[in-house]
Amino acid sequence: MHRAIRMSLLALGVAACDSVATCLALPCALPVAITVSVTSSVSAAGIDGAFVQAPGYGTPLPCNQSPGTTCRIVGTSGDYELDIGAPGFQTVHRTVHVSGTTPRCGCPIVNSQDLAITLTPQQGQIASAASPGESREQS
Repeated sequence: MHRAIRMSLLALGVAACDSVATCLALPCALPVAITVSVTSSVSAAGIDGAFVQAPGYGTPLPCNQSPGTTCRIVGTSGDYELDIGAPGFQTVHRTVHVSGTTPRCGCPIVNSQDLAITLTPQQGQIASAASPGESREQS
């Protein structure tokens, strides 16, 4: 009886190491590929209404995750073309490369990237972008 169990375990171990063995593909949650933090060039604080437009998303992602004005973009390795903006601020474009691997049997692994973005108010918006109690003169 013990010999049969040992032989079964040995066969299972060999099959698990065999490169042509069938892989049980389990569902995987996508990893966080990029974390974007958005601040104002005027106040260095988070910006209400900040967003990131990322590939694969039909609508912009709101940057309202803790801490502060943060967006998390899930995905696998590759190049990401991002547009980051907020109402009253100039939108900026960034290309971010995320490295990683997708094993044949297993979930994707990425080297998550952190991106700090400082947005500049659009012309004519500088006074309204100042911190409360702080006044700004336009030139």
